[in-house]
Amino acid sequence: MKFKKLKLTLAGLIISVCSLNSNAGIIISGDVTNGTGVFTITEDIVFKLDGTATNPNADPYALMFHDWTQSFGAFVNDPFLGGGGRYQLVGDKLNLSRTPTTFDPALDNFVSGSGASKVFSNELTSAPQFDGNFYNRGSVLWFSDTNQRVRNLGFDNGIDDQVNENFVIGAGSWSMPQLNKWDLYGEFSGEATLYLALGYDAQENGAIPVATTSITSVPEPSTLAIFALGIMGLASRQFK
Repeated sequence: MKFKKLKLTLAGLIISVCSLNSNAGIIISGDVTNGTGVFTITEDIVFKLDGTATNPNADPYALMFHDWTQSFGAFVNDPFLGGGGRYQLVGDKLNLSRTPTTFDPALDNFVSGSGASKVFSNELTSAPQFDGNFYNRGSVLWFSDTNQRVRNLGFDNGIDDQVNENFVIGAGSWSMPQLNKWDLYGEFSGEATLYLALGYDAQENGAIPVATTSITSVPEPSTLAIFALGIMGLASRQFK
């Protein structure tokens, strides 16, 4: 009887594991060198804009994945080597949202430029761009091709200027351009930070961090299922 209960428990574990996303997080798959590379956000990335955020009211335009870089170059633009450049991804525009206070569709939620040249809009101008090596500090996902900043990111609820909102970057998948040299693949695991500005040197001069979250890789369901089956097999031998 005990063994039957154990089998049912492990079977439930296998079923629940197989219902998980196959790879939770940030993934670069395919082969970028032949034009089949894919950049994927498998689950929404959530940033808490509370007292723990560095600058919860700042207006970010990019997301850095710390210490996740390819080895070819660290330049502002490198169209020849395919390393460290800022490249346009192909697909839908990023789904950016705020909870529990949603962005007001009647207002311009994005802005680019500065001073008299500011351009306001209620939508992003393009799909995101990606830089595989930003001055050896990490890789960067830019929200759009015009450095659009998210306005009124942290909603002021009028209580001691405390911000208690969440900023969400929605899941999605984008095709990457063909780049002759590229070696950044697999799944990212580590800290990711929203930035209002990014300094152009290793010391991060001029960079304004907004909020940071941790992204942790999750084992594939096939791996966990095999592990559960192995336990079931060992238990079966013991009960014989």
